[in-house]
Amino acid sequence: MKNAKSILVVAILGGLTAAVFALPDYFDVLSATYNVSGSPKLSETPCSICHVSEEDFGYNPFGKALHGKMQEAGKSSIDAELLAMLESEDSDGDGIANVDELKGDSFPGDPASKPSGEAAASTDSSAAPPASTPGEAPAKPLVPKHAYHGAFVHFPLALFLAGLLFDTWGFVRKNRDFLMAGWYNLVLAAVTAIVGLASGFAAMILTRLPAKGIILEHMLFAIGTTIAMWIMVSLRVHKHDQMSPGTRVLYYTLAAGATVMLSWVGHLGGIMVYGE
Repeated sequence: MKNAKSILVVAILGGLTAAVFALPDYFDVLSATYNVSGSPKLSETPCSICHVSEEDFGYNPFGKALHGKMQEAGKSSIDAELLAMLESEDSDGDGIANVDELKGDSFPGDPASKPSGEAAASTDSSAAPPASTPGEAPAKPLVPKHAYHGAFVHFPLALFLAGLLFDTWGFVRKNRDFLMAGWYNLVLAAVTAIVGLASGFAAMILTRLPAKGIILEHMLFAIGTTIAMWIMVSLRVHKHDQMSPGTRVLYYTLAAGATVMLSWVGHLGGIMVYGE
């Protein structure tokens, strides 16, 4: 049992490591640089600043340009310096500079979106738009709009895969310590999957994302994965190395299905973050 506890600690540390690499909040940088949080349209659908829409998470022209600048600079997140490189450009080709669109509550990647208020300066103008300077970042709420979803979802993923690996090795090697380590990881994966679902629903509500398209697909597969995990937990209770052959076949069939669904959930999440 001591060995099982040691293995469990290693698996949990793996989950913590994955959570550390959750993406930063890009919207905070945009808000600090251009006061986007005070813009009615941009703050209403912030994902559309860089993505095609809140259903299609491929990059729009501005998102592609920004992503390209990130790659050129070798950076994994945006900052005011990268944004300044795109200020004088007209990513969506509507004749209005990106900086004027962002400051005018308009989407710089959508040619149909125009700044409100005064007419924005055209990119054909001889006068270059003034460079933006990063302002003081707004105070962050205790629960941000993403509801820490990007961090929570790494735990069920890491714990489930680690648990399945330990469980399979324990079954093959007839090692109860590994079987128990797999069991504890599975239970924690199922519990944290519910936390991941809750944070996902909270993020949808706080960011007002519609439950359709890729978001709905992501949500349904996440629910399906969670249900599969809990069925696996019910099959393992008080049995572990005493599962009947038929039950074990069902158990590993569910495990295979859950692994496929979990992989697809992660893939869809990657599309929503990185674009296609």
